[in-house]
Order: sequence, then C-alpha cells, then structure tokens
Amino acid sequence: MKMNKWVSVISIAVLIYTLFIVPASATFISGGITSFDISVKGGAVNSVYVFVPDTGTTGKVSGVGAASAIDWSSIGYLLSLFDNPQRIVKDTDTTYVDTSTGSPLFATIGAATILAFAGPGVNNVVHYFETVDPTIGGATVRYGTDGTNAYWTVYGSKITATSTALSSLGNTLDLFVIEAFTDGAGGRVYIIYGLGGFGTMAAGVFIRFNFYQYGTVDPGSITGATANTLIYKWTDGTSAPANNKFPDFSGGAGPDGWSLLYSGP
Repeated sequence: MKMNKWVSVISIAVLIYTLFIVPASATFISGGITSFDISVKGGAVNSVYVFVPDTGTTGKVSGVGAASAIDWSSIGYLLSLFDNPQRIVKDTDTTYVDTSTGSPLFATIGAATILAFAGPGVNNVVHYFETVDPTIGGATVRYGTDGTNAYWTVYGSKITATSTALSSLGNTLDLFVIEAFTDGAGGRVYIIYGLGGFGTMAAGVFIRFNFYQYGTVDPGSITGATANTLIYKWTDGTSAPANNKFPDFSGGAGPDGWSLLYSGP
C-alpha cells in the first residue's frame, strides 16, 4: 500500500511537471527552414498563400497598424525565386483572413503553405500566429518589447542575444527572424520579418543572395539552416561600396555584416 501511494504521488508530480513546467512543443517541419525550397520556391501553382501587410488601417486587428512601403521590401526578392505563380493576398482580405483575429480562413485555404511578411505590428496573419499556442499551430518565437528595447522570446523566455535598443534600429543596423512550423490545419507556415523595416528588407536580401546562389539553393551557406528558426543581425558595411545604408551583398573590403544570434525551435 505504501509503495502504491508513493507511485501515485510521483505520477501526479510528473504530470504537473509535464503540464506546467516543460514547454509545450510545436509541430515543426522536417528540414526546418531548408524546406522553403520545396514548399515555397518549388510549390505547385497557387499552392502558396503569400500574406502581405495592407498599408491601410481598415480591417486590421486591434493592435495591428498600417504597413509602410519598406514592410513590403522582402517580397520582391523572394517572389523572384518562385518557380510558379502563387496567391498574393493582403492581410485584410476577408476572403482569406478572419479580420477579427487575423487567422487565415483554413476552411477556405485548407492545409496550403503560408508565407507571411512583416511583423505582428503590421500584419494580421503574423499577429495571429504569435498569439496562438504553439501546440495548436502558433509560432514558438515571438516579438517582444519593453518600450526601450525590442527582442524575441522563445516559449515565453527572452532570447537575450536579440535584445536591441529601439533607437539603434534603422538603415545601418537591424535584426530579422525566419521561422518554419506547421499550423493547426497541418499546412506549412513561413514567417519573415525584422525588428524594424530594414530588418524585413535584410531578411529578403539574405535569403535571395545567401541561401540561394545564382538561383540554386545552397543550404550549406547558412549556419543552422535545418533549424526551425533563425535570427540574424544585419549591419551596414564599413567601406564602399557596401556602406550604402542598404542591406546587400555588394562585397568590398568592408561588406555588410550578417551575424547569427539564434538557431533553434
């Protein structure tokens, strides 16, 4: 009897630990970010929904504002990689988005692949994935700010290496995240954005000219690319022609810097 009692106590303790202490796991994609090559670049015609941020405020979820031109900056770089035509959808399009929550209308798009640009402050769909629990299709890595610094969290814990003064973000320095996971409908989701607009632009440049060389995927060129999340810091070059206040791979004696800050779930 005593042994059974202790077994029960231990079982309850393990259950509590599992439910409340161990972070819940999201469902990830085999190959992590390298799966972009098959799911997005090589996706069948109209199998990818590219959710872009509306530059207006009508139809935005509470807390989500209008996008600016720079928030669209990554799109051109990546659309140039697509092997086939895909669906380009504004985040306020009620045919495909529930504008009360920002959720894609899964009854309409099914388990399609989703590619979403720009941060949760301007894109309804990104906002949605950063509010949904990871165990039912939400992102594990999410934007955070204390009003002075911006950063990302993973399972609610700050990724300290990403904490950056908001005042320092701009045309010479920014950070960006690239994420890959599955949503509640079983579709693949890829989210790309920066702490600021130049970070979003830098993400597109990075994927186009570092992940892909002359149009051919080269996963080996990205450290940790099989991870589900990568966070990089971009800094403008120190010498001409790279010190142009613009993310690029122009080379020279002092090229732009691309520093890996986080690789993980």
